[in-house]
Amino acid sequence: MADVFYEVDEQLRSARLKSLFRRGWPFGAGLLVLLLVAALSVWAWRAHEAAAEGENSQRYADAMQILSAGDVKTGEIKFAALAKDGTPAYRALALMQQAGIRMKVGDALGAAALLDQAASASHDKITVDGAKLRAAFLLMDSAPYDRIRARLEPLTGAGRPFHMLAREGLAVAELASGRTAEAKGDLQVLSLSSDVSDAARARAQAALAMIQSGAGANLTAIAKAAVGLKPAPPPATPTAQQAAALQAQAQGGAQTGSAPADASAQTSPGATQ
Repeated sequence: MADVFYEVDEQLRSARLKSLFRRGWPFGAGLLVLLLVAALSVWAWRAHEAAAEGENSQRYADAMQILSAGDVKTGEIKFAALAKDGTPAYRALALMQQAGIRMKVGDALGAAALLDQAASASHDKITVDGAKLRAAFLLMDSAPYDRIRARLEPLTGAGRPFHMLAREGLAVAELASGRTAEAKGDLQVLSLSSDVSDAARARAQAALAMIQSGAGANLTAIAKAAVGLKPAPPPATPTAQQAAALQAQAQGGAQTGSAPADASAQTSPGATQ
């Protein structure tokens, strides 16, 4: 009798499983198809990205070769095209190359604008912060302190790839704007940090020594040299002989009044005509 009940239970269980399978197999098959489509889509997208990266790499190499050959105009056109429709990485690189071309012709503002675009185009932290830092350095001599600080201060945060270089740049801006106390604080951080090179630490220590000695006239030039900028060299100190000659010339001019000016006017091209 027990065997009969067991056989009935087995038949009922088998009937339930068959019924469940008949109702659920379309959903299972649909899920399997969705997973397959998703996997194929990911594979196709990665293949497309790899092909695009390869194409962009060749375009970038071609533009670099043209630029190296001295054809700056054509190279700039090639980089501009890549910056327009390239992948994010090569778009940023092309914009940075365009910025380099602008820098060579003295267009600091145009170069900084291109570097800002490069920072926006890339997703790589090193590329982004490097472009932002270079743009801030280019604007150091023309933009007000508040704008330079707004650019550099976020780059000084812990974990940022160029945080110590950004702090050097911030010290430059502070010195140039007369904020010696703030600059001293940043320079002390640089001089004590283990994250900077020996050369950067030495520069910071030299600037701190000049601040303490009160020799403030040369601080901005030293700080700019610290971050790779090229300020105009200070005028050479005249020798004793040159100083005596300049004094004698000044005394002669004082005795003759306006005669030298009149003489120069008579010998100028406008006067001879």
